[in-house]
Amino acid sequence: MVAQRRREGGQGDDVLPDDDLPLPVQLDVRKESDIDNMVRTAIAEYGRIDILVNNAGLNIRQPATEFTWDNWDTVVETNLKGAFFVAQAVGK
Repeated sequence: MVAQRRREGGQGDDVLPDDDLPLPVQLDVRKESDIDNMVRTAIAEYGRIDILVNNAGLNIRQPATEFTWDNWDTVVETNLKGAFFVAQAVGK
């Protein structure tokens, strides 16, 4: 399974041989419904989740003196909150 936030490009078809293509799923780790959908889809398709590569993250390059509350919330929600709740959902 290849979960990604963006729809365009990178659908996972270049990751494995043609006879074992991954299942692409759109996922924004800041959205609980997306996380739940990703886990349900993986379990429905594969029966279980054996390995989680929880690598969603972002950085907004901007001087600290210009960094906004919204920018900070986006970084923390993606890098910390999103990573935690994806791991939690997979672990249930």
